Amino acid sequence: MSVRGIRYCNDCREVLAQQLAAPVAWEERRTVGRMVAWWRTTAEITARPGTFFERMEPTGDFGSALLYGLMGSTLQWTWQIMLMGMYIVLLGIIGVGIAVAASTQNSSPAAALAMIGVVVGMLVFIVATPGLNLLFVLILAAFQHLALRLAGAGGEHGIGATLKIACYSMGVGWTGLVPYLGQMALPVWWAILMVVGTHKVHECSITRSLVTLVPFLIMFLSPIVFYFALTVVAMIAEAF
Repeated sequence: MSVRGIRYCNDCREVLAQQLAAPVAWEERRTVGRMVAWWRTTAEITARPGTFFERMEPTGDFGSALLYGLMGSTLQWTWQIMLMGMYIVLLGIIGVGIAVAASTQNSSPAAALAMIGVVVGMLVFIVATPGLNLLFVLILAAFQHLALRLAGAGGEHGIGATLKIACYSMGVGWTGLVPYLGQMALPVWWAILMVVGTHKVHECSITRSLVTLVPFLIMFLSPIVFYFALTVVAMIAEAF
């Protein structure tokens, strides 16, 4: 019997049918528990992404995928959030000291208010960064879906499936727990998962799935290109 263009024997077909019938663990979190569901989903998206995306429903329950993506985005910024938290505590202590000193000396509390403003700004950064990061990922995924459509793929399940792939691909956000190296590795890993995910979910060739790398490369390489172009222009201007 042929499944998705690949021929299987009866035994392999039964195993494949069981795998495809099993739902994504995260979407069953109310039954198995949130932590267990998160762990199973993250382990599978990390170690067996092809199997995961073969079982992922292209449509429906986008809210679960969005929540999972937000958790991955939060993990991605783990070290930055921890450092920012340490700064907040330190600045808070300094701010209290300045406020106490100002009150005893009857001087202006402007310095203390400025310190409080910095602390509030940092808190806003901690709260907003994971969500803004996920928003950036979804915008990039939308451009990747456009590239897929131009390549003649992704029409059956639509952009919703591509956005869902992007959210679940954020499962490798745990690399943010690794200082410095994790931040550098995650974008590349995420881009690879997008290729695997679009290949499996949209059932297109690897060649067509590779077009999702084009918007990724443009978005991440454009600042470097702009910097070098600006440097060249500055050198030319200085020469003349």
